[in-house]
Amino acid sequence: MTTVYAIIDSFDEHLAAAKVATNTRRAYCLDVQAFLEYCRFEGDVDSITYPAVERYLQHLKEQGNKVSTINRKISSINALVKYLKAIDLFSYNQLSAIPLQQNKKPRKYPEILSSQQIDTLFAAIDTGTAKGLRDRTMIELLYASGIPVKDLLQLQLTQLDIPRALITIYGAQGPRQIPLYKGFLATLEQYLQQVRPQLMCTAPKSQLVFANLKGGPISRQGFCKLFHGYVEKAGLGPYITPKTLRQSFTVHLLEDGAPLKHVQELSGHLAHSTTEFYQRVLQNEAKTSYKIHHPKFKKRPLKKGEV
Repeated sequence: MTTVYAIIDSFDEHLAAAKVATNTRRAYCLDVQAFLEYCRFEGDVDSITYPAVERYLQHLKEQGNKVSTINRKISSINALVKYLKAIDLFSYNQLSAIPLQQNKKPRKYPEILSSQQIDTLFAAIDTGTAKGLRDRTMIELLYASGIPVKDLLQLQLTQLDIPRALITIYGAQGPRQIPLYKGFLATLEQYLQQVRPQLMCTAPKSQLVFANLKGGPISRQGFCKLFHGYVEKAGLGPYITPKTLRQSFTVHLLEDGAPLKHVQELSGHLAHSTTEFYQRVLQNEAKTSYKIHHPKFKKRPLKKGEV
C-alpha cells in the first residue's frame, strides 16, 4: 500500500531531479498533502478522481480561498497527476478523465514606480554605513538590471564584468547579458571595494556578491524585510515589493521606446506575452493620463437644453 507520505516523498524527489526551485517544491508538496488528506487517500490512486478534485475545489472556495491560491493548488494537483502517469500509477484514460481547468480571472495591472519615486526610495537608504551601502547596491541593482530577487541573492562575482559594464544572468533560456548604467557602476564598485571585504572576512573564499553581516547568504525573507523597511521610510505605500522594481524596469524601457523583443531578452521573460502585458500596462497608464489631463475630456457635459 502506498501511503500519503510515500507518494509525497517520491513526488518531491521527482521535482528535485527536475531542478524545480526549493520553495516551489515545498509549496507543491504541501498542496498535494492537503489534497490527498482531504480525499482520505489510503494508497489507492484510483480514488484520485475528477469528482474528488471537484469536491476539493468546492471545499477551498467555501473556505474563502482566493482564486490565485486555488489556481496554485490546481497546478500542484496537475503536477502530481502528470507524475503518477509518468511512473505508470495512472492509466492514460484515467488521466484524461481528470482535465483540471484553472479558474480564470482578469490579470491586475501591477504597481509601477515613477523615476522620481525610485529616486525617493534610493534616497531613503543611508549609504554612510556598511549595511546601508550594501542595501542601496542590492536594491538599485534590481532596478538597474530588472533581475528577480532569487538571482540577486545568488549572484556570484564571476557574473560581474565591471570593465564592460555587464552582468550575466543564467536563466531558463540560457545566459543573458544585461548592461549596467554608469551611475550604478560607481555604487557597485564602492560596495565591492569598501564593504564586501568587511562582510566576507569570515568567508574569504565565498564568491557571493552580497552577504549578510556574518558573511553568509541573505535569505529571501531577510531581504524582503529590509526592503519593506526602506519602502515604508520612503512613504511609498504597502503594495511595493522587490518585484515592483523589476516591473518598473520593464515598463520604463518600453516607455522610452525600447523594442519589445529587446525588452523581452533583457527581462528574461520566457513568453512574449509577458512583455506584451507590460506594454498594455503602459497603454493603460497613457489612457488614464489622457482622461485626467486632456482639457476636453475634463470639460463638464452640457446640461439638458444647453447648446
